[in-house]
Amino acid sequence: MADHTHDKLKVVGRHVPEDVTDARAAGYDVDNPVTGMYEVGVEVEGAFLPLVSYKASDVFERIDRAKAEKDKTGPTADTQDEEQQ
Repeated sequence: MADHTHDKLKVVGRHVPEDVTDARAAGYDVDNPVTGMYEVGVEVEGAFLPLVSYKASDVFERIDRAKAEKDKTGPTADTQDEEQQ
């Protein structure tokens, strides 16, 4: 059985925007910063290894929804603890 050489990997994400040199030629009125893909992966000795990718617009939409929901429900126990310190 192989030994584990990197057992403490951190999961990271990165936005890989669509390469649009001329937004109008691609059918956009303006450059959209949420085009492209969002990759989730690990970094091994400086090399990013993607595990899965999602449409960036879907990821950012989910993030916005989660933030809006959090704002509606108020602070969580974690944020209340931070505010008291």
